[in-house]
Amino acid sequence: MNIVADENLDRILVDRLRSDGHNVVWITEDHPSIDDEVVLDMAFRMGYLLITEDIGFGELIFKHLNPSAGILLLRIPTHVFTKRAGRVSYLLGIQGDSLLGQFSVATSTGFRSRSLP
Repeated sequence: MNIVADENLDRILVDRLRSDGHNVVWITEDHPSIDDEVVLDMAFRMGYLLITEDIGFGELIFKHLNPSAGILLLRIPTHVFTKRAGRVSYLLGIQGDSLLGQFSVATSTGFRSRSLP
């Protein structure tokens, strides 16, 4: 899967995604400190899933109607980075391309998704 990893994600998670075979553009490496609107637009134009911890993307999509290829919002505590990376890896493995066109939220024990406007 092609992924844009927001700059709020940690290296352990990004490295896990890459080791799982995903193509990951990490904002921290390639475009540090760019605005959320630019991140969202970049992911949309590339057709990549955006993975983030920033709840502000929900407002950009549902209130301001910015287009998106898909969002995976992580609400998983960061205190155990490897466990979190494993959870995200698992969800990407079972959900795959069905995350595209969706605004999805992942927690430590749950997952929900709704279609993008």
